[in-house]
Order: sequence, then C-alpha cells, then structure tokens
Amino acid sequence: MIKMKRINKILLVNPPGISFIQPDGSKQAKDCPPVMGLAYLASSIIKKNDCDVKIYDMAINGYYQERKISKNKIIFGEDFNQYKQVLEDYAPDLVGVSCLLSNKANLATKICDLTKEKSQEIITTVGGYHATAFPNFFLENNADFVMVGESDNSFPRLVDALNGKKDLSLVGGLFYKKNGITVSNPKIDFVKNLDELPFPAWDVVGLEKYWGIVPMGIPLKNPIYSIMNTSRGCPHTCFYCAVPKHTGKRNFR
Repeated sequence: MIKMKRINKILLVNPPGISFIQPDGSKQAKDCPPVMGLAYLASSIIKKNDCDVKIYDMAINGYYQERKISKNKIIFGEDFNQYKQVLEDYAPDLVGVSCLLSNKANLATKICDLTKEKSQEIITTVGGYHATAFPNFFLENNADFVMVGESDNSFPRLVDALNGKKDLSLVGGLFYKKNGITVSNPKIDFVKNLDELPFPAWDVVGLEKYWGIVPMGIPLKNPIYSIMNTSRGCPHTCFYCAVPKHTGKRNFR
C-alpha cells in the first residue's frame, strides 16, 4: 500500500538520449529538443499545487557525454551517478519520469530503481506515450504510479491526493497497485480548452541550455529558439499510432 505523504518538492526527469550508429558508421542525429511536455506539466503543478518543481533533462545537461553501450547504440547525456547526486542535493518527495519512446523504457526504470535505492519514501511516477501503452511494465519496475495520457489535470490531482486533499480514485488515468492488485482509473480529464493551460514553465526548464544545439538534426536559422504546440490530438485513429491512446480518440483540439 502506498503511504501518503506531504509533497513539497517534485523532480521531473527526462532520461538520457539514445543515438544509433548506421551501417555506414555514421551517427544518427541526436534527438534533444526542449522538454515541452515537462514544461507544461511543471506550469500546471505550480499553478495548482503549493510545492517546488525542478526539471532535470539528463540528455541536454550532458549532451556531449557519450557512452557506447552496444555495437550500434550510443547513450548521450549525464550518467546515473550524476542523477544520484541530483537526488541527494534536491531531496525530492516525488519523482516524475518521462518515457515518450519505447527505447527509453529501460532508462526510465533505472531512474525509478535508483530513486527507490535512495529512499523508499520518495514517490515515483512515470508518464508518456510508452508508459500509456504499457503501464504495468513500470508498476512492476519500481514505479508507484503511472500517469496515462495527458497529465496537465491529473498530475496536480495526484499531488492533492497524496497531500490528503483528494481521493486517488478521482485522478483520471492513474494506474497503481492496491493490496497487490492493479487499479486503473478511467481517463476522464483530457484538456478541453488549450487556452486555459498556463504557458510552459521555460524558466524552470532553463531554455538557454538548448540554444545553439541542433534538435533532431534540423538546422537552426537562429541559435536562440523555442518551440510551441498549436494543437493537440488527432482526428484520426490509425491503428499503429500512439496518439489516440495518449490524447484521446478523435480528440483534436
């Protein structure tokens, strides 16, 4: 059973990046855009909860640190010893890990493992496209909660629940274990009006860390840049696509 506790400090983590070596020996371009999802999440938490939020993007913080882990795969970004130091210095009550892509799943679980090694009292959560598709994978690997789909509304509600202000059953799209049984709350709290969202918390992200670094191999006209979304979701339901499950079927806004 998950022990409720006062949440004062939240650490949102983007795992290290992965780049592949092509058959001709060339490296795939590093995928390292500013973490817009975490920026939106941080702004919603700050608006609705009385707590401090820190965003730790391991990929950009150690962008030039590379470690070859197989014949054709490179991990770039700060290593897990550096993550442990961030845990030590910041001492969060809750760690939220982003897992957008399947190739990051083992890195996300490593972050959960190290967090629990530091303290079983630290609450661990995982979200993102891969987490939405395979929530039970993370629940079996040291995640206390998995946030399915958009979390702008559900994450602040989870914080309220942990602080005793709400019941966990009211947190939409929440997966967790209760007495060894997986509980899955229906996803009922998609954002209806995007204009009601606060602006992404770029001040928490530290946007300047990304300036001059080419995201996804796309040339920059100006080294100082940001990114933006003009819509969410999709009017279609392609069977191979993760978007309908994450943002709701035909839930284009």
